[in-house]
Amino acid sequence: MAREAFTAAGDRASAARVVNLIGVANAMAGDFEGAETNFEEALRTFEEVGDHRGVADQLLNLGNIMEEPEQMISYYRQSLQAAMEINDRSKIAHAFNNIGVTLEENGNLAGALETHETALAYWTDLGETRNVATVLFNIGQVLHKQESLDPARTKYEESLQMSREAGDSSNVAEVLSHLGGLYMDQGDLDGAKVTLDEALALYRDLEERAEEARVLRSLGDLLDRRGDEAGAQRLYEQAAAIEREIEGTN
Repeated sequence: MAREAFTAAGDRASAARVVNLIGVANAMAGDFEGAETNFEEALRTFEEVGDHRGVADQLLNLGNIMEEPEQMISYYRQSLQAAMEINDRSKIAHAFNNIGVTLEENGNLAGALETHETALAYWTDLGETRNVATVLFNIGQVLHKQESLDPARTKYEESLQMSREAGDSSNVAEVLSHLGGLYMDQGDLDGAKVTLDEALALYRDLEERAEEARVLRSLGDLLDRRGDEAGAQRLYEQAAAIEREIEGTN
């Protein structure tokens, strides 16, 4: 195996990267205990050989698989510190972004906004277009939750434009789905319909069934607001059928 070959050759850092890949595979398969074991092993090796980038990566990975927000943020802050020690600006931005997402998901919107704006400054300086688009979307979500609808709309639209330019169909669909919800919040039901229809078509092309169901429910909400209860119910039933299908395959 590659891991043993690298170890035998004395290349411990490369062996640790193999262990990291095994951990990533564990996490993708839902084996978070196995992922944690492998990430921690890789982390110890990277620390021992002085590979600060490897350390920063493993700490991010460990944060990503934790269940408790406090644990997640602790690992992300440790990753941030490791990245700062070597001035790896991309990893610094990733750590700030992950902290911001965790803060947002746990209701600290002011902290999330400040943290995302820091990540945005780093990624803008680095010219990382896709990551800039992602963090603009994240900022839009926070502003939307704060009911700052016009600023949120601006951030969503900036993210959408950059995602289109980058050819990132998945991010385009995600932004459109949230932008459609914002249009509804602003009372622009026609704009919401056009936007959500585009998001639905993209998710179907991408075969992202869970997201397709989510957008169908949003379109159902739109029809309900227009007084078309029967049409709304049909869309809710379509969404529920997809959700049952997904549940049956898990």
